[in-house]
Amino acid sequence: MAIRSAKIDQKAGLIWAIADKLTGPYKPHEYGDVILPLYEDLIVSCLIQRMPKITPHVCRHTFCSNMAKSGMTPKTLQYIMGHSDIGVTLNTYTHLIFDDAKEEMERLSKAQ
Repeated sequence: MAIRSAKIDQKAGLIWAIADKLTGPYKPHEYGDVILPLYEDLIVSCLIQRMPKITPHVCRHTFCSNMAKSGMTPKTLQYIMGHSDIGVTLNTYTHLIFDDAKEEMERLSKAQ
C-alpha cells in the first residue's frame, strides 16, 4: 500500500509541477478547475494521436473486403458498391492478405 501511495504522490507532484511551469502556481483547492482539465487534455491528446484514423470511406473498403471474403460474387459486390467497372471493386476496394489466399487454397484442396 505504501508503494502505491508513493506512486500516486509522485504522479500528483509531477502534474502540479507541470501546471506550475505552464501557467503559474496553483493551490490544492484549484485542482478541479485548473489541474484536472490540463491532465484530461493531455490524456485525450495522447489517445487521439494513437488511434487510427477511421473514416466512412475506410468502412466502405472494409465492407467490400469482408463481403468478398465471405464469398459474395464479384458482380453482386460491384453492383452493391455502385462501381461501373469490376476492376475498381476487385483491385481498389477489396483488400485480401496472404492468409485469405492460403485459406482458399486449403478449401480447394479439400474439395478435390
